[in-house]
Amino acid sequence: MEMMKKLRNGGGASPLGRCSNDFKVARRGICLFDDALTSGSAMVSKTYSPSEMYGVGEKNSKDFENICHPEAKPKDLKRFFADAQNDVKCHCEGATHVGMCDNVRRCAFTLAEVLITLAIIGVVAAMTIPTLIADYQEKQTVSQLTKVYATLTSAYQMMQAEYGPITTWGMKNTNTGEVDEEGNPIYDFSAQNLIAERLKKYLKVAKVCEVGKVCHPGAWYTLDGVKRSEANKVAENTSDNSVESRFFLQDGTHIQFGWFSGSRGSIIAVLPVGSKDMISGKNLFYFKMDDKGLRPYGLKEEDINSTSSFERGCDPAYVNVASGQGCAAWVIYNKNLDYLHCREELSWDGKHSCDE
Repeated sequence: MEMMKKLRNGGGASPLGRCSNDFKVARRGICLFDDALTSGSAMVSKTYSPSEMYGVGEKNSKDFENICHPEAKPKDLKRFFADAQNDVKCHCEGATHVGMCDNVRRCAFTLAEVLITLAIIGVVAAMTIPTLIADYQEKQTVSQLTKVYATLTSAYQMMQAEYGPITTWGMKNTNTGEVDEEGNPIYDFSAQNLIAERLKKYLKVAKVCEVGKVCHPGAWYTLDGVKRSEANKVAENTSDNSVESRFFLQDGTHIQFGWFSGSRGSIIAVLPVGSKDMISGKNLFYFKMDDKGLRPYGLKEEDINSTSSFERGCDPAYVNVASGQGCAAWVIYNKNLDYLHCREELSWDGKHSCDE
């Protein structure tokens, strides 16, 4: 109050200083800042008429619309309330503090309100985040598969340019048609090993799988959700010794080779996207190879009754060991995995995405 009297009477302090036009007052009242402002001065604002508060005439009203006292120290000032019956709020735009008089109800959230808000945020996040992650992974798959296809195609072309068409290599079929003493079929993986050995010359290989060790840690699933095998372990017996045909590229893509038959074979690419398991049609894709080149399974010209066609080989509802084999071409050329969401609506001659 003593400070206010000095300000009111104009004594005990230096002349009134300049005031900011941005200093605004709501309702009637006057509020002194006791917060430490960067300028080191205190600001006073009033909305009473000058004659009421300062005993001056109306003609000097503008002189008292905003009052600043440059030499007054904030710690020496006390809050002064002109009207306890009215809410008073002082706000200075650009200042580091907002002063509020004690007769203003201070706003805050209750603990219950905060908990309810957090619960709502949690529910919304639980509903939306998995979808966002799935969408992101599908876009990653499209990008990665397109890149791998280009890399393998280039390497395959260079391999054939050096060694000639694979039909001239004299390779044996994987299924020999013979059985061992116990009646188990005998397989010959020499064709896979030979192709891998020559193809790796044109690829950036980071790791080659070893006999008797787990090559890929994930289990193998078909697109219909059926587990095809456990962790991809290269067997130690010679009949399944295809270790040289299984390797990793520097980008993390796992490459292995399918059965070879009649001068035709397949390359399987497992992308480092999404699940650690190998899932046909999601992160595991097939390419066919012959003397014509390397092409993805599931092209439009495929026989629709073939398990390598999009119609049969890329349908989650198709329960078969080959479910998911015919998806690569769709992903590469249509740039989506929408067969996971609206398969019954898609076809090469019709819709190419769920949004069409």
